[in-house]
Amino acid sequence: MADFKDIQTKHADAFKDITGVDTVIDGVTAKLKELGYSLIVDNTKEPEYVPKSRLNEVITQRNTYKTDNETYLQQLETLKKEAKGNEVLTAQIQALQDEVTGWQGKHKDATLASEIKLAAMKLKANDPGDVLAFVDKTKLELNTDGTIKGLDEQLAALQTSKPYLFAVPGAAPGMGGNPPHQPSNQPNPWAKETFNLTQQGKIFTENPAMAETMKVAAGVK
Repeated sequence: MADFKDIQTKHADAFKDITGVDTVIDGVTAKLKELGYSLIVDNTKEPEYVPKSRLNEVITQRNTYKTDNETYLQQLETLKKEAKGNEVLTAQIQALQDEVTGWQGKHKDATLASEIKLAAMKLKANDPGDVLAFVDKTKLELNTDGTIKGLDEQLAALQTSKPYLFAVPGAAPGMGGNPPHQPSNQPNPWAKETFNLTQQGKIFTENPAMAETMKVAAGVK
């Protein structure tokens, strides 16, 4: 399947040159092939092309979601106009558009999860995945500029209601507040088996509270 960015660069106005009733199906079929879709036609029963297979899945790997998504939807709309009068092809294009809609939903969920974790890391979350579990994504809105409306408010509320999710600078276990949570897959650089001075220094710099917790867990005074 062709790379979408190559298609986008080479065929920005891919369908504007397709004109005339006699050439529209040939043109649409050719452009579909250029866009990475398969279309089997059979003209043994009718004096015209009759598409029989479903169009392939829309290309899902896109480096720049906003630009590529808008371009692709524009191409779909152009295809729908050029295919007007051919009910079978129109139905196939509608099915493809439904797939695009489904893909958009999945991409939005993945984008929200990534942005939530990134924001949690900036707030010194002990485990961004734990913070993600408490965020109500149905109340978030992904803006066109990549920002998320409503996220800051939810994270601020979590810092108040569930402070144990976030590191407390300078705080040590037993000195007030809740001790930070050490991710289960993170080696303890103070433990005998995984002793590492470089990692100790890094954790002390980035998360002093976590460092104290790890020292206690390793039996270091």
